[in-house]
Amino acid sequence: MIAHNCRIGKHNIICSQVGIAGSTTTGDYVVMAGQVGIKDHVHIGEGAVLGAMAGVISDIPAKSQ
Repeated sequence: MIAHNCRIGKHNIICSQVGIAGSTTTGDYVVMAGQVGIKDHVHIGEGAVLGAMAGVISDIPAKSQ
């Protein structure tokens, strides 16, 4: 599920049951494994990889794993 006012970068991989709350942005080439949950008003940096069932409550720097 992708909520309102989100900006998703190019070439993102969003696997099943990912939830992205409102006003979240992602850089290019971000990978979100199954059941990732992202809080509202968060930025995910370019090339970041979010493992399965991750709960994101703050910004993630580029190329984080």
